[in-house]
Amino acid sequence: MLQKYVEFDSDGVSTTWGETWKRIAANELDGATLVNGKNPPDLLNENPKVKDDLDIMLACCRAELQRADIGEGMPAPFYFKRAAILFAKQKLFVKEIQICQLYMDSLKDYKKRRGESLAGWTLPDDFICVFRRRKLN
Repeated sequence: MLQKYVEFDSDGVSTTWGETWKRIAANELDGATLVNGKNPPDLLNENPKVKDDLDIMLACCRAELQRADIGEGMPAPFYFKRAAILFAKQKLFVKEIQICQLYMDSLKDYKKRRGESLAGWTLPDDFICVFRRRKLN
């Protein structure tokens, strides 16, 4: 396997997967999975304070949904959780629930497209807490 990788990398084009994905996203996907020209994790690594910016977190949610739609993997929950927290801080409780529902729907869709059964599947704990908290209010 290592030999195959060495052959693949012989032209020196590949760097890190993040850089490779950024090039693919920018050139092949018209930047659909990028936020401000960057991969969502890169935004957080460069400036951890962006986690408190609702617009950026929503843009990251969109990018994650796009990434999942093209089959790159399931959407990362972090951005949806942060958006839910920021909606709750603004007392936009309906939006808080809607962003959690959007994440759960995307997970279900991802599993269905992969042919995985949803039998026995439960909500992630973080999202269950949101629904319970809102039911109590």
